[in-house]
Amino acid sequence: MTNTPLLANDRLVLLSPPAGTTSLDFDFQILDEADMLVERVRDGIRTALTPGIDFTFPAGTGTIDGGSLQLAVASLADDAYVLAGAEAIERVSDFLQAQRFSTDKINADLDKLTRVSQEARRDIGRAWKAAFGQQGGRIDALPEGHFHLADGDGNLVDGGSGVDIASAQENAAIATEQAGVATAAADTALGAMTTVIDPQFTTFAAAQLYSPAVAPDFIRTSGYAEPADGGGAVYRKVAVEPAHAAKFPITLDDGVTQIWYELGNRGRIDIAAMGASAALTKAANRQILIDGLQALDVTTVRVGELIIPPGADHGRVITDPSTFPHRLAEDLDLPHDVIIYDWSPGATYEGTSGRDGAQVFVSLYTRQTVPFGQHDGNGVRQSADWHPYYMMDNSRAYAAPGDPSRSAGDNHRASYFTALQGEAIWQIFQGLGEGADLTNEELLSFGILSYPSSFGGGNWYPLVCSYKNGNQGFGIGTSQPTASFYFLQPSAGFDEMIVEGRESETSITLRNNTGGLVNPADDVKLRNISGDFGLFIEGQGNAITVNKLNRVVGFATYVVIPSRATTERADPAGLGVGAMMFDTTLGKPIWSNGTNWVDAAGALV
Repeated sequence: MTNTPLLANDRLVLLSPPAGTTSLDFDFQILDEADMLVERVRDGIRTALTPGIDFTFPAGTGTIDGGSLQLAVASLADDAYVLAGAEAIERVSDFLQAQRFSTDKINADLDKLTRVSQEARRDIGRAWKAAFGQQGGRIDALPEGHFHLADGDGNLVDGGSGVDIASAQENAAIATEQAGVATAAADTALGAMTTVIDPQFTTFAAAQLYSPAVAPDFIRTSGYAEPADGGGAVYRKVAVEPAHAAKFPITLDDGVTQIWYELGNRGRIDIAAMGASAALTKAANRQILIDGLQALDVTTVRVGELIIPPGADHGRVITDPSTFPHRLAEDLDLPHDVIIYDWSPGATYEGTSGRDGAQVFVSLYTRQTVPFGQHDGNGVRQSADWHPYYMMDNSRAYAAPGDPSRSAGDNHRASYFTALQGEAIWQIFQGLGEGADLTNEELLSFGILSYPSSFGGGNWYPLVCSYKNGNQGFGIGTSQPTASFYFLQPSAGFDEMIVEGRESETSITLRNNTGGLVNPADDVKLRNISGDFGLFIEGQGNAITVNKLNRVVGFATYVVIPSRATTERADPAGLGVGAMMFDTTLGKPIWSNGTNWVDAAGALV
């Protein structure tokens, strides 16, 4: 038997043949054309060639020492070729029971395993490997033009592209340039603040102690008396001392030059930034309130918003309009066109827990010297393309009426007031005026109440739309209409209702819903439930009176009855007993007895 060993071989040939080459040699054994992998590299592009089409083995697959293949297309200049063994990983023989071992088959299998091992060693040798004793890492596939970058675990990940590097370098250059500009500005300012980004001083007093070489344009405080107490603000540098109290000065480090600052938010002043707080007296807070209004007057030409912080009680009492902040402004001729948000507790209720609630005051003013037609008045306008609305909602939940925990102060009512010189004159509200503890049904009513008592008169209800006990009523002068329409005389001698026509006749029509007289219950009734009834004619006294007790109708003047000729008389049977007329043919009155016409003596006529 001949000993033909398989020597060490990487089963790989790299060739760079001259142009026009068609035959390529290899130095390793293959037993099948499919066991050869051929790649061509041309102009940087790697292409796998197909056996039987792009290349063939005219002289067979060769021997244990190799062979040659034939290219279908000759090589070009600078072409490169890769010839690599690609043995199929499979077993082509097997041992059979009770049969002799075939040394040829065993030898062939061992040769195949050797070739597979050589190719595996070749491919492993081409791989990235960690050093002995180290854990291997991961190499990610990258898009075209990108490069690998080691991460913290040693894995090779996407490190970006050349474009990314160029952009980063450009940004770094810009940042370096800007840093230089900032350094130069800082050197010029000698440490002075040039921007307001974060609070620069904890309190208003601390800001006044600032003594820089160059005054900044703005100064910010975190609070007024303490950091973050709600009194923080931004102050802006001004050329001269402001003519209001929302200001403070600083002295530069020369010890001489004084620079003034004022509240920087023009048109909107929170007097917490001027020191208003719960720690001050009402009088002190009131003076700060006036100072804040004066600051609006000076800095914004008499218009703007002013905020009174929670707890800064300045003595407002809801029943005393003279204590309202906008009235203070008007009395001192301070800004009129101002909105004041008053979150102070007020002083309406007794006890430490009582508070009047937040108030919003809108004070608008147009001088009477403005010519007519040059303004549209003072007011608040709400305009919308669809469904504008104004809503007042009492959203507090109270105990049900009659519940022992419900007090007389539990009231769902919401009201709208109009006033004159601070005194309420008209009130539009929900609910009847029957006391504070209203039922939900009573709150379904709507009323308009007048307050002439503000100017010496009494209170009265000019209109109430009531929904009570399941019935709806419209009342004038009463809080409890007992009919669909109820008119209460406000005083003796005052007419309840006047209907005045513009032509020769005026009429009032009363009718029931059937429009006819089906039965007595359908009749229209005109009655006086408490006494006699009279029809009064202006200047003539009671023309018709009805005595309720005796059921007697009286006439204070002539009574004119129908008159007809004898031939024009109606059938007495259709008129009923008692019908009366004057017969102009006979020249006397006659009556119907239900069957015939008779005269005063009862004789048929």
